[in-house]
Amino acid sequence: LNLLKYALNEKNYAHTLVILAISMTSPWSWQDQLEHWTKVIGDHLEQLKISSEERQAQKQQLVTLWQTYSEASDDILDPSSPMKRINRLSSADDDLDLMPLPDGCLTANYGLDIVVVVTKTDYMVTLEKDFDYREEHFDFMQQWIRRFCLQFGASLFYTSVKEDKNCDLLYKYLTHRIYDLPFRTPALVVEKDAVLM
Repeated sequence: LNLLKYALNEKNYAHTLVILAISMTSPWSWQDQLEHWTKVIGDHLEQLKISSEERQAQKQQLVTLWQTYSEASDDILDPSSPMKRINRLSSADDDLDLMPLPDGCLTANYGLDIVVVVTKTDYMVTLEKDFDYREEHFDFMQQWIRRFCLQFGASLFYTSVKEDKNCDLLYKYLTHRIYDLPFRTPALVVEKDAVLM
């Protein structure tokens, strides 16, 4: 906690990405861990001397990012396609007809990019074997974590270093959000141990 002032302060607020890492080895602690750290971040942000204009601009940027999101498709991936992706954020003069956010989306908007990373998803086999977890348990866990992420506007990655699942995609996504490099991978929800939202 005492190092947070160096990692997140007035100077780097607009350029900060937060990763909240939780482990599949103890899914029963996810709620406590995520609620604790989002409260710590929220309380820390309240103490920072950031102008209300800058804070509001960051929050609005996150809202606009969600409102202009479009799933990657073949037309978007092909640069020669006549249906090129339009960067709606680049032109302030455009009269955007943006839909309102759905219920529960960005209800706790910190104006920060947040990525929730569930690590050690290879442990799901052990949860099934030793703790009698079933498909319904994993579906419930994923539903809960997706709702949590929606509340904060967070991205979600299930990763496993042991099985090399989503590690490269997480790296590419981070470089996309931090350095604005392209990221054209659509959401992945089929494999229960390699989710990407």
